[in-house]
Amino acid sequence: MVPVEDTDATGGPGAAPGEVLLPGGVAPGAHLRRAGEDVAAGAMVLHPGRELDAAALAAAAATGHGELTAHPRPRVAVLATGAELVPAGRTPGPGAIPDSNSVMLAALAADFGAEITGVDRAGDDPDRVLAALEAAAAGADLVLTAGGISVGAHDPLVALAAAGRLRLDLVRTRVQPGAPQGHGRIGDARLLCLPGNPVAALVSAHLHLRPMLDRLAGRGTPDHSIPVTVGEPVRRRADLLRVVPVALDPAGRTRAPGAAGAAPRTGSGSHRIVGLAGAEGLLLVEPGGDELPAGAPARLLPLRGAAGRGRPDG
Repeated sequence: MVPVEDTDATGGPGAAPGEVLLPGGVAPGAHLRRAGEDVAAGAMVLHPGRELDAAALAAAAATGHGELTAHPRPRVAVLATGAELVPAGRTPGPGAIPDSNSVMLAALAADFGAEITGVDRAGDDPDRVLAALEAAAAGADLVLTAGGISVGAHDPLVALAAAGRLRLDLVRTRVQPGAPQGHGRIGDARLLCLPGNPVAALVSAHLHLRPMLDRLAGRGTPDHSIPVTVGEPVRRRADLLRVVPVALDPAGRTRAPGAAGAAPRTGSGSHRIVGLAGAEGLLLVEPGGDELPAGAPARLLPLRGAAGRGRPDG
């Protein structure tokens, strides 16, 4: 085979010439595409859990597959609870705060591969919260809530579970921040209830929501953490996993993140949501009796680029 550009023929549309000159001669076997060059017969083309992006779909089509069995994107509805919440952009009055949780959790769920079917707020009245949950569950595979599951006098999800009106198990995990968690069912949908403090909600989304969405989407249980080196000493707890927002220096060592216009702050205070804008990951500080020293190896859950959803099992 000889490419037309290696002959004296004029390229482009038109009648094919009867004869052409081959100034470079002919190399036997050149420019041939042999059967099986792209993929051998019986070889695995797409592994289970592979997201069907453009390249995967092209590979399937090129190997003769017109249909594939696939998991749909999990459908997630987000509900933030709390009478104190006001919509983002509205000036809060006395005793009120902006609702950052519903915005954050919807964005995280979308980054983790979900289809967002609704974002809503509910107050502290159990009847209204239950009605909002039922409405959200009608078109979702998973209803994700924030707040209402701790020890507050008006925590509506606790009240609904205690009264037997909601299939919800409430637990306390050994994680800081984000100890209180809840899981159950509402209608045909799964129910995942996260704490109301924003940093705790974000930590819980990475630790609990993302693995749940991985399984619902058929991705198995990929490990999304990456290895890092601790850049400055970090306090450990003897009985808790501490999850600390951090930034990374050019050498890949962790450092304290700094919010715009503010000095860097270390720690994992559940209210420091604005400071997360300067964080690049969540440092997983395993339980231990001593301080985690500078230079120690650790694991980090990246906060940015979450759509790269790791490698699937199998």
